[in-house]
Amino acid sequence: MRNDPSVNVTIEAFVGYKLTSGLGLLPTGRGPNVYNRTNFMTINGVSAIYSVGQMMDARARAVSSLLIGQGIDSSRIKLSRDGAYYGSASRKVEFYFNRN
Repeated sequence: MRNDPSVNVTIEAFVGYKLTSGLGLLPTGRGPNVYNRTNFMTINGVSAIYSVGQMMDARARAVSSLLIGQGIDSSRIKLSRDGAYYGSASRKVEFYFNRN
């Protein structure tokens, strides 16, 4: 992205519940039913009641901050929510690159 200013990125954030977090009790997938669900979580070292959407937003912002720190203009970065699922494999972000 530093070498080609025509490239933009969308960062999609996911949440992966611990497998011991009441399997089947927490909503999975995408949408307001999932994003608005609150739970006790820790974001940036602060434990409190957060929504799943807030957790996704925090994850995407953290990655965005790293790109901005590398000199990427914030106007070229779009943040997006994806889904919440069980397992550590879903604790991730995905990148989608496109050209202007």
